[in-house]
Amino acid sequence: MKKILIIYGGTSSEHDISIKSFNTIINNIDKNKYIVDSIYITKDNRWLHNNKELINIIEFIKLYDIVFPI
Repeated sequence: MKKILIIYGGTSSEHDISIKSFNTIINNIDKNKYIVDSIYITKDNRWLHNNKELINIIEFIKLYDIVFPI
């Protein structure tokens, strides 16, 4: 199965829209076809995975087949 990473949130004025888009995707993606994970970017630009701040983002992203910035 393909491993998909969804990155959402962020520091822009579109932060809340990004969260809504993420929720739509995560609730509708076929989890029997894909392994889905996510990174949330806070408004103050902290990158969180499972509520833990990521230090080496590039190395973390390399673990996935597909990355979608939302």
